[in-house]
Amino acid sequence: MEHASLGGSTCYRWINCPLSVQLCDKVPRKPPGDAAMLGTAAHKLAEQCLKQECSAGAFSDEELKVDDGKGGERVFPVDAETIDAVNIYLTAIDGDTEALGSCEMDIEKPFDLGWLRKYGPITRSMFGTNDCCIYQSFGQLKVYDYKHGSRKRVDVERNEQLMYYALGRVGEHNLEAFESVELVVVQPRYEHPDGLVRRWSIEVDELQEWGRSTLAPAAVEACKPDCEAVSGEWCDWCPAADYGMCPIKTQHAIQACPFDVMPAKGVPVSPPAPKSLTQEQRSVVLSAKSAIEKWLKGVHAFEVELQRAGNGCPDFKLVNAFGNRAWLEKDPDMLAEQLDVNVADICIEKLISPAQAEKVLKEKGLKPKEAKSKLAKFVQSPKRVTLVSQSDPRPGIENPFKNVEEK
Repeated sequence: MEHASLGGSTCYRWINCPLSVQLCDKVPRKPPGDAAMLGTAAHKLAEQCLKQECSAGAFSDEELKVDDGKGGERVFPVDAETIDAVNIYLTAIDGDTEALGSCEMDIEKPFDLGWLRKYGPITRSMFGTNDCCIYQSFGQLKVYDYKHGSRKRVDVERNEQLMYYALGRVGEHNLEAFESVELVVVQPRYEHPDGLVRRWSIEVDELQEWGRSTLAPAAVEACKPDCEAVSGEWCDWCPAADYGMCPIKTQHAIQACPFDVMPAKGVPVSPPAPKSLTQEQRSVVLSAKSAIEKWLKGVHAFEVELQRAGNGCPDFKLVNAFGNRAWLEKDPDMLAEQLDVNVADICIEKLISPAQAEKVLKEKGLKPKEAKSKLAKFVQSPKRVTLVSQSDPRPGIENPFKNVEEK
C-alpha cells in the first residue's frame, strides 16, 4: 500500500518537526512488527463486518492474512479477543447510525488533500483513507478511527491525525454542507479514563481554519530543503530517531558523554571510569541514558543496512552469526523415532507463563479485567529495583545508606 509522504498517521510528527520527513526518506523501511500486523488484521476484519453488515463473531475461527513486509504473509486467527474488540467498534457505529436515522456511510474511502497547495508550495503528497464515516448532508459528519493497540493511549481532543482525516472528508468546499464534525476514537484494548470510545466535536469552519493556518504551513515547511529538526514527544514515533539520524538526538547523546565519542581516526575511545565521575556528571549521563543507548543502537542498525546495500563504512563488514539451534521438524513422535529415543526423552511438560494463561482465559470468553482478576491470587510479580529520574511519579525506596558520604 502506498503511503503519503505527508500523511495523517505521521502528521503529529511532521507538523512539529519538519525535518523528520526528509530524514525518514533516508531510513530503510523496516517490516511491520507483530503489533502492527495484528492491528492491520483487526482493521481488515472490521472493514469486512461493516461491508457485510454483520458482527465480528461471524468470522469466528477464520484466518486473516496480512502482508509481512518481507514478500510473504502472516496469518492471524480471528480469536475471541479480536472479536470482542472489533464488536465494540461496530457497536459504536451502529448506535450512532441508529441515532442519526437516515444517513450515509463511507467505508475505507480515500481522499486527497492536494488542494492545500493553493496555500503554499507543497511538493509532497497528502492523501489518506478514512476507516469509516457516517453523515447527513447539511448535518453532522462522524469520522471514526479504530485503534487496536493496547500500549499507547490515543486521545481524541485535537487529535491531528483525525483532524487530517476529517479535513480530507469535508474537502475544500464542503460540498455536502456539513455543519460540524465529531471525531471518534475507538480503542477497545486500552483502559482509558475516558472510556473505550472517545469523542470530540469541532465546527467545520474551525477545522478548515486549522487546515489553512496549521496543516498547510507545516506541510510547506516540511517541503523546504533547509527546514529544522525539533525534538519532543513525537520523537517516539520517528524512524529517523531509531536509526540515529536525528541531529538533535545525536548532539544530545554526544554532549551527555563525559568523553570524546568521535575522536580522530586511530585515537581510541576511552571513557572515564564510573568512579571518577562527579555527581553532576553522573546525573547528566544517567539522564541521557536512554537517548545514548537509542542513538548507539540506531547508528548500528543504520550501518548494517548500509553494509547490506554495499556502501557502508570500510572499517566494518558483515559476517555470519549463528544463534541458538532450532528444530527443522517439530513432530515429537517423528523425531523420537529418527533419533532412536523415547518421546519423553526429548519433550518436557512445563507450565505456561501467566501472560499465556491470561490469553487462554480471554480466548475462553473472559474480559481482560476478569482474566487478570482470576489470575491475581496465583501469580506474583518479582520485586526489583530500577533507577529513574526524580520526576517519575512512583515513590522512592528508602535507602538505609542515604547519609553515607559519597566517596
